[in-house]
Amino acid sequence: MVTTFCSALEDAGYYASFYCNLNWAKNMLDMSALARFDFWLAQWASAPTYSGHNFNMWQSSSKGSVAGIQGNVDMDTAFVDFETMIKEHSLNGYTKASAQPQGGCYASTVVAVAAGEIGYLEKETNNQLDDKTANAGDENITKYARDFDQKFPAWYNGKKNGFAWCDMFVDWCFLTAFGYENALRLLCQPERSCGAGCTYSLGYYRNRGQFHNSNPKPGDQIFFGNSVNSSSHTGIVEKVDGSRVYTIEGNTSDRVARRSYALNDGKIIGYGRPAYDAETASVTPEVPSSSPQKSVDELVDEVLAGSWGNGQDRKDRLTAAGYDYTSQANPKERL
Repeated sequence: MVTTFCSALEDAGYYASFYCNLNWAKNMLDMSALARFDFWLAQWASAPTYSGHNFNMWQSSSKGSVAGIQGNVDMDTAFVDFETMIKEHSLNGYTKASAQPQGGCYASTVVAVAAGEIGYLEKETNNQLDDKTANAGDENITKYARDFDQKFPAWYNGKKNGFAWCDMFVDWCFLTAFGYENALRLLCQPERSCGAGCTYSLGYYRNRGQFHNSNPKPGDQIFFGNSVNSSSHTGIVEKVDGSRVYTIEGNTSDRVARRSYALNDGKIIGYGRPAYDAETASVTPEVPSSSPQKSVDELVDEVLAGSWGNGQDRKDRLTAAGYDYTSQANPKERL
């Protein structure tokens, strides 16, 4: 009944969610069957204890008080900006102008967004997610998954922070470059999809006839693994020459970094090709800056404190963050 009702709301162009208390969530409803819908939990307590279906709103009391209102008031906390999300998706009667970026959807635009993220390190906890290098760790926690979980919860089939994030990085770059509707269109994905998984993303391209086994182009989504039914990693093609393909990838050694491969590398399954607009010689997309923002002295202090690791790992991290390890004699000696 809940599925039927919420689906009917969605079909009519409304944002659908359901409300129930802790007992119903734990004992009465098949919450796994309702995973694609948002959930408003009623649990009157100092903190929610329910750990099943993800919920984005919590009713904590029926006896609250609000200035100007007589009597008891239900107290609720929203964990996402529902107004912005609903307007962004043109739901509940809202309309908006086309999300088509001025000048079109170009491959060079998404490559530029990806380049601007080079040097971002995976985090250990949910702190400092927007800082490229702070709180580095290996817990699959990133700003990319956070943005989907909190700002665009209808993009995937559930919350994703804490899961492998290479495909989320690609999707985030498209979302940032082109907006919600165009990003989904270019990636060949529906809403509430399994697109955080590489094999599923590859399949969405194949279903549209937009998957290629060879001849990559800038802006393609490259897939690695054993077969079209078993992909384990992905990234964005930055450029191609006569023998190699050059990529920008997330979740490669727990960071965003450039990589390159021989065109005949056996790990490459193929390439998903978004239906970009044709570029002309006059197209010069704005490239987000990925140049270092810290002075040499600041960087040296961080290196000496061990913040960038040691040996080859340190060199790799500095290079990935856009710093030239060997460019200046005196600073190099200090490093």
